[in-house]
Amino acid sequence: RRESFDAQLYSDLDNSFIGDIHQICPKFVAMKGPLSLNSAYTKAGEFACPPEMYAPLLVHLEVTCVIRLNEPDSYDKGEFERAGIAHHDLYFDDCTAPPDAVVERFLDICDREGTVAVHCRAGLGRTGTLIA
Repeated sequence: RRESFDAQLYSDLDNSFIGDIHQICPKFVAMKGPLSLNSAYTKAGEFACPPEMYAPLLVHLEVTCVIRLNEPDSYDKGEFERAGIAHHDLYFDDCTAPPDAVVERFLDICDREGTVAVHCRAGLGRTGTLIA
């Protein structure tokens, strides 16, 4: 797991065209949710980053696990799994508090994994709530 902060890498990954990836601390990476290119969740004019764009970047960041907090049908998790990254779905509605069961499972996964990438749709609300 990366123990030092790389300001240049952080700046390079802070880009909506490659997924708005932010290493919050050595344990957590927050990111905008990947979307399959034909996803029903892609909005008109929005640039969608599919999982195949994220996987090599997450491998480079030594991420061992991705936790998706938004709709499970937004992309195929297989791209991460083929890259050797475990994947977990812990869906809960946006703009709500996570259910206790989701929080408990999140903490359990984080205890077992190395660096964990967490995302919801925008990578802000649900993601920030659980990482905090």
